[in-house]
Amino acid sequence: MNRPGLTLGILGTCAVVLVGLVAWQSVLVLRFEKAVGRARNEAQFEEHVRLALWRLDSLVVPLLAQENARPPADYVPLVREQVTTADHEGAPVEVLRPSPLLGLASRYIRLHFELDANDALRSPQVPAGTARALAESNYAPQKTISSAGADLDDLRPRVTYAALSAQLPDEAAPLLALQNPVQQQQEITGQTAGPQQVVAQNFEAQRAAGVREQAARDRTVYNILQSDLGNTFVNRSTAGNPDGAVLTVPLTAVWLDNELLLVRRVQFPGGPVLQGCWLRWPALADTLRDEIADLFPAASLVPAPRTTTATGQSSGRRFATLPVLLEPGPLAVALPPAPSSTGLMLVAVWSGIVVALLAVGGLVVGVVQLSERRAAFVSAVTHELRTPLTTFQLYTELLAGGLIPDEQRRREYLETLRAEAGRLSHLVENVLAYARLERGRTARTQETIDIATLLERMRPRLVERAGLAGLTVELCLPTGVEHAAVCVDPLAVEQILFNLVDNACKYASAGPARRVHVESSADEQHVRLAVRDHGPGVPRAERNRLFRPFHKSASAAAEAKPGVGLGLALSRRLARRLGGELRLVTDHAHEGACFELELPRRRSK
Repeated sequence: MNRPGLTLGILGTCAVVLVGLVAWQSVLVLRFEKAVGRARNEAQFEEHVRLALWRLDSLVVPLLAQENARPPADYVPLVREQVTTADHEGAPVEVLRPSPLLGLASRYIRLHFELDANDALRSPQVPAGTARALAESNYAPQKTISSAGADLDDLRPRVTYAALSAQLPDEAAPLLALQNPVQQQQEITGQTAGPQQVVAQNFEAQRAAGVREQAARDRTVYNILQSDLGNTFVNRSTAGNPDGAVLTVPLTAVWLDNELLLVRRVQFPGGPVLQGCWLRWPALADTLRDEIADLFPAASLVPAPRTTTATGQSSGRRFATLPVLLEPGPLAVALPPAPSSTGLMLVAVWSGIVVALLAVGGLVVGVVQLSERRAAFVSAVTHELRTPLTTFQLYTELLAGGLIPDEQRRREYLETLRAEAGRLSHLVENVLAYARLERGRTARTQETIDIATLLERMRPRLVERAGLAGLTVELCLPTGVEHAAVCVDPLAVEQILFNLVDNACKYASAGPARRVHVESSADEQHVRLAVRDHGPGVPRAERNRLFRPFHKSASAAAEAKPGVGLGLALSRRLARRLGGELRLVTDHAHEGACFELELPRRRSK
C-alpha cells in the first residue's frame, strides 16, 4: 500500500458521509414518530369529545321534544271548552280547562311565555284578571303564581318580538349543507407527507370527523322535533286547537342577554306569536357538566352561534340541541404514550454502524500497519543479509585465491565467517519462530523441570554467544531457588534467554563491565529469570515500542546495532504462550538494561 494517508482519508470521508446520511434519516424518523404519536393522541382526545357531546345532546333532547310537542292552547291559563255530559242529556256544556303549565314547577324551566307581534308578553303560569283569582283558588298555589309573575316582570324588559324573531331560522329552511369533509381530507392526503403535514392532516381529519358527527346530531334532533310536530302538534291542531294554529318554526334555543330561551313561532289566524320557555341555564349547565365529569372534569360550556355557518367553519364541539360550545379542558385520565420500537431500532442501527465502522477502520489500519511492517521488515532483512553476504563473498574469494598466506589471518577470517553464519542462522530462526506463532503452529513438548537443570542446559550456548562479543555470562542461582520447578517448553525458554543475551552482546559489549548477569528468583507463584547487562540501557523514547515486531526502519537498522527488531517481540509472545510474561525492568537499581522473564511455578504434589 503506497499511499496509506489517501486510503485513510477516503475511508474517513465515506464514514462521515454515511454517518451524516443515517443521522439525517434518524432525525426524520423521530420527527415522523413524534408527529404520528401526537396525531394518535389527538384522535383519541377528539373521540372523547364526541362521546361527551353525544351524552350532552342525549340529555337535552327529551326536554326539547317535550316542549316542542306542547300544543299552543297550553299557553292559555284557562281554556273554555265545549263538552257533552250525561247530566245535560247530550247538550254541550262550556267548562274551563286549566293549562298543564299552570302551577308547573321545573328544575330547568323558569317560566313559559307567549309574545305577540305587539310585544305583549303573557305567561300561562300567570293568569290575569278574574282568571287569576279562579286559578289561585282552584288550580295553583298563590305563592307559585306570584313567583311566576315576578319572573314575567323580570323577563318583560329583556324581550321584544323583533329581537327574538330575528334569531329564529327562516320558515321551512333546510339544514345548511356542509362542505364534504371526506373530499377535503382526500385533497390534503394527496400532498407530500412530512412531519408537519402529518399533524395538519390529522387536525383536518379530526375537524372533519367532528363536523360530520355534529351534522349527524343536527339531523337527529331535527328529525325528532319534526316527528313530535307531526305526531302531536298537528293532530291536536284539529282536536285541541280550535283556533287552527299552525307551527311554522320548531322550537329553537337562542341566547338573549346571557339568558337561554327556547322559542318557536306559531301562526294563528289573528297573526303570528312566539311561544317558549325561559331556562334555568346555571342549573342545566351544572347537570350537563356532571354528566361528563368522568371524561372532562374541568369542562366549561359557553354560548355559541346557533347554527353552523355556510362555509362549514365549525369546530365540531357545538351542541346539536343548544347554542352551546363545549370547551373540554384536559382529560380525566391522561392518555398513555404510544408504545414505540423506533428508539430501539435506531439504537440497534447505530450500534451496527459504529461496530461496522470500527471493524472496517481497524481492518484498514491493520492492513496499513501490516504493509508498513512488511516494508520495514524487507528493508531490515535486506540490510541484515547484505553485510554478511558481502563478508562471505570477500573472505571466500581471498581464501579461495590463496591471497591470505598468513595462517593466523586465515583462522581469523574463518572465525568471522562462522560468526556471521551463526548470526544469520539466529536471524532465520527468529523469523521462522515468529511465522509459526503468527500461524498458531507452536505446539511443543511441555516438560516439568527445575531452574538449575534448565539453566545448566542452556549455559553453553549463552556462554558461546557472549564469548563472541567478548563478554562473560554469570549465572546467579540463590540457595532454595535451584529446586523451583516450572512446566515449560525448554527450547522456548532457551530461545527467549538467548535473544536477551544476544541483545546484551549487541548493546553492552562496550560497557564498563563486560559481563552479562542471568539472575533467578522465585516465590510461591512464579519463577523469574532476569538478564542484566552493564550497557547504556534502553532510552525512554524506545520503551513504548520496544516489544513491537519489526519496529526498526531500514535507516534505523543501518544506523543502530544489527537486527530487524524482532527478537524482543518474539520473546514476549513465547513467554505469554508459556503462561508467563516478559517485561523491561525500569526501576532497577543497577546500570544497564534488565529484562525479566516471569514463569508460573509448578507446585510439587
